[in-house]
Amino acid sequence: MKVLFFVLSCIYTFTASANEQFFTPMYLDEREPGLSLIREFPMSISAKVFPQQCTRASMMRANGPSTDSEEFSKFIKIVNKITSICMVEGQENDKGDIVSILINNNGSPRINPHGNGEHDSSKRTFRFSFKERSKQDIKLEITDDSALTKRLSHDLLHTTLVFIPRKVMPYVEAKIVNGKELLIMVLPTGEKVIFDKRTNEIIGGALSEKPMDFNPSRHNRKFAAIDYTGKGISIRADRRAGLPEKTHKVAFNKNERSKAVIKHQGKSCYVSKSDIWANSTNGEHTTPYFKYKSDQEFLDQVIRAKCGWNIGLNDL
Repeated sequence: MKVLFFVLSCIYTFTASANEQFFTPMYLDEREPGLSLIREFPMSISAKVFPQQCTRASMMRANGPSTDSEEFSKFIKIVNKITSICMVEGQENDKGDIVSILINNNGSPRINPHGNGEHDSSKRTFRFSFKERSKQDIKLEITDDSALTKRLSHDLLHTTLVFIPRKVMPYVEAKIVNGKELLIMVLPTGEKVIFDKRTNEIIGGALSEKPMDFNPSRHNRKFAAIDYTGKGISIRADRRAGLPEKTHKVAFNKNERSKAVIKHQGKSCYVSKSDIWANSTNGEHTTPYFKYKSDQEFLDQVIRAKCGWNIGLNDL
């Protein structure tokens, strides 16, 4: 038994630095530093998958102590933590810090009924990205890929969502409730979004979703029907075949707005993207980023000045 727990300790120590960031909150406050550099447009990056965690967890379960032993409680906590990471995808920076979390719906009965079919390619992707791990980097990127033509410029509909207040770095929890496996994505506001792990469909929490649009017309196809129902503020931009935060001269889809839409408790406000993101008008080779280091600064300069809403941090 001592040998077993030595092995478990080694496995847990090896994986803890990256794994903990998936299910442990990193709290933010108004003193949190902002960006120090205006970065060049990054190369496209793919998520790093953690399938080895599933294999490790399975092996540990098969060789673990009996459920009535004193060691079982400690044992199962380690196994459950490792299992939770095998359920999600993520990306690390060169320091080993998690800088994105991704959940893919590659096919499900309600949201993506055309996935997992003959071509097995249509999907809806949720990616929380925080490349520099600062407040100004946190955004939820949603991509609907209809896969109708297999041409990315025709099939991909991109959405960017920013949430205020920014209290915590996004992370993911994995739980089993009444026998159902759930993924719980925690928004920067601290609110939770609940996914059914079997389908990767949203089934509760601060976001709701409707089925993907498979309209054959790329000009009329609707962007992801994702609604924020939480207490905070959401900021949204959409774009077909491009960065939603950028200000584009020509719309590639009739549902694409030239302005960002801000929503709070049923109210909507439309503001220029340049009021929200720096580098929004500086061409395709610069990286747009959220302009405001603190939530209070955003409330003062946008919510009150542009939208005319008298909202304070205590209201969120």
